[in-house]
Amino acid sequence: MHLTRKRDGDRIDRFDHLTPARRRGRRCGAQEPEAGRTCTRPGGHRGLHAAHGPFGRLLAVWEPDARELGPSTDALATRAAARKARIARGEEASGPAARMAAKLMRVLSSPEELALVILFLGLAAWGISVAVRIVSGW
Repeated sequence: MHLTRKRDGDRIDRFDHLTPARRRGRRCGAQEPEAGRTCTRPGGHRGLHAAHGPFGRLLAVWEPDARELGPSTDALATRAAARKARIARGEEASGPAARMAAKLMRVLSSPEELALVILFLGLAAWGISVAVRIVSGW
């Protein structure tokens, strides 16, 4: 099955419940066989692929290939298992603070820069608290 807005405008409306992934969320990315559109549904979804246009308007719907229907289609479960294994080996941080520090270390080039960022954030918080105290009459 392969439906497009131009060719099958009346039939494609019944698939409007297929919503795109969040703006910063991971997308499926499967390619449409005919026009080369990309699936905009969340990564690891099940069922039909869907390409959306501006403002979330559904442009095309198609069935996945036989290769995609293999036993390992549940990508989210696979990712979760892989993450647990990395945490067990000590390759990935498990707590929220450690994950945030790990993300900052990927952006920053050295641990000294991380220390300066943390110092800056602490001083900014202290400055805001002092300003609030002064405005409120100490």
